[in-house]
Amino acid sequence: MNTNTEAAPAGLRLARWYLAAVAALLLGIAALTIASYVAAALTGTTLVFSQEEMEAEPPLVLPADEAMGATQFVDLPSLALTTAAGAVAALGAGALFRRGRLALPLGIAAAVVTAGVGLLPAILGLWAVNYYALVDLASVSPLLIISAASVLASVLSGLAVWRSRRVLSPG
Repeated sequence: MNTNTEAAPAGLRLARWYLAAVAALLLGIAALTIASYVAAALTGTTLVFSQEEMEAEPPLVLPADEAMGATQFVDLPSLALTTAAGAVAALGAGALFRRGRLALPLGIAAAVVTAGVGLLPAILGLWAVNYYALVDLASVSPLLIISAASVLASVLSGLAVWRSRRVLSPG
């Protein structure tokens, strides 16, 4: 029986703090992105929500010291995905801290989502190698290392949650 009074295993403690950190990072990125869009709009920048609108407007030639009249593309799908991934990671971390009946499924879901987010630096790095026809992977190796570390931490978090299922499951 789970009374929430037994000590959480070390792996589970690390997993929930890792997931909380990833959630804070993702939700922080989303909040800063929204704040930058609001700030741009307040300075007179036209916010554009589709690539067609962006391509339809002719580029304006402005002096370097004048930012009025600029156009900024707002990437709503990426913003929504970042916010959703952060929310799933936050829900999973919160459930693991409380160790309620949804802790196991939400903890596993958060680990899977953070592993997917961890793959993004590798995807971007490999895309850059292919797109810019770089000769070697050395130029993007930092992205690959960050990606590998993020995915490894997420997988280990998921394993720690799964191994702690007896502590997390009620009854």
